[in-house]
Amino acid sequence: MSPKDQRVTISTTPDVYAVTISIPGVSIDGLTLAMKGPHRRTLHVMANRWDSDEHFERRITFGPDADMSSIRARFEDGHLYVDVLRKGGSMVENAGSLQGSALGHVGIQNRAAVRSALF
Repeated sequence: MSPKDQRVTISTTPDVYAVTISIPGVSIDGLTLAMKGPHRRTLHVMANRWDSDEHFERRITFGPDADMSSIRARFEDGHLYVDVLRKGGSMVENAGSLQGSALGHVGIQNRAAVRSALF
C-alpha cells in the first residue's frame, strides 16, 4: 500500500484494528475478500467494476495480536469497513456482546442496504 493511498484508512485502538476502504462505483457483486499468508493475517481485497475495466486490489497485513477469527466486514455506500479484534483487548473477552462498542456497526439495522460478513 502506497503511503499516499487515499482510499485506505487504518486506525487502531487497544481493542481493535479498523480499516475503511473507499471503492465508489463498485457493487457487492464485484467485491472479493480473502485471508491469505502465514497465519492468515493478510486481508486481500479485490474489487471490479463490471461496467468498465476498473480494478482495485489491496493487501493489508495485521499484527500478531490480531484475532483473525473475529474479523467483521460490511459494505455500504461504496465503503468497505473491516474490524479485527486485538488479542488481549478488553473486547476480545466480550466478543459476544459487540453492541455499543467500537464494533457496534456490526449490529446492522437495514440488511437490504448493507452487506456484512463474519470470516
